[in-house]
Amino acid sequence: MCNIDLFDTSEPQRRATEIELFADEIKDITNRFDETWLYLAILIIPKRKKEQLLEKLLAPRRRIPCDSEIKCHDLDKTTKRWLAEKWIDIVLRDKDERSLYFDVLGLNLSRLHLPTFGNEQFENIYNRFFRSCVLHAINTCFSNRNVTVLNVFHDKGDQSKHQFFPWHSIYSIEEQSKRIHFAKREIEFINSDHREVDGGIDSHFIQLVDLLLGLSSHCLDFVSTNNSRTKVAQKFLPLLERMMKNPLNVNSSYGYARKYLISFFPKKQLSASQLRDPYEKQLSGFYHRRPLLLKDHLSNQQSLFP
Repeated sequence: MCNIDLFDTSEPQRRATEIELFADEIKDITNRFDETWLYLAILIIPKRKKEQLLEKLLAPRRRIPCDSEIKCHDLDKTTKRWLAEKWIDIVLRDKDERSLYFDVLGLNLSRLHLPTFGNEQFENIYNRFFRSCVLHAINTCFSNRNVTVLNVFHDKGDQSKHQFFPWHSIYSIEEQSKRIHFAKREIEFINSDHREVDGGIDSHFIQLVDLLLGLSSHCLDFVSTNNSRTKVAQKFLPLLERMMKNPLNVNSSYGYARKYLISFFPKKQLSASQLRDPYEKQLSGFYHRRPLLLKDHLSNQQSLFP
């Protein structure tokens, strides 16, 4: 994944950077290629930028006004769609502010050797690749720095009931990287709806993760004909296309290099015997390019109406 060492143990060179992590996932996305995908994402917010970013997210809410929860699959109302577009504008224009970072990981479940993950397949798959995503995101976006993770917030779901996930991910990441320290020993699961008691201001950032995940899947898989979702996804599409085509383009006007990341796994399906072969495993690693089925759909529409 961009030649970044997921398990970097080099000596830290700088004072610790304080960050917070926000995580979410979407699953069971089956596209026209009959591929079933699981997507997960990590949103990273530097602590010193959090208040500023929150104000940017809340300002358009007050302007409409709109106090609804923003979820990518539910953008039918004009106010929700407008607010989602404003939030994507914030992402697109964050080049100089650098108030947010994110890493999207897509897992092609149709290619994974599922027996490798035991009886609790989803939980074990998610646990393993959640750790990989966090390590990749931090090591790419904050290379050669000490990093203190003040909080890890995750949308409330089945993972909160798993006996290992809430604490084991944190333990394993610290074992694999000397540069990363977690101030809290467990992931905090919160409601994505800021209007609920167990929601609050951090729920707005969970909603932003959901939006980034949903739009990424919509651009890649196009499994919904929801026009409101497509309208918002069209704003996100040019950035996503560039991220996949040239992940380390430091000259991009979006400023996404080592800031906005997307990758997929595995590149090809392997048998149990191939998984034991280091060379075969390397050939079936992470990759960056996939067809953008939304782009194909839009191109077909244009060809019908020249």
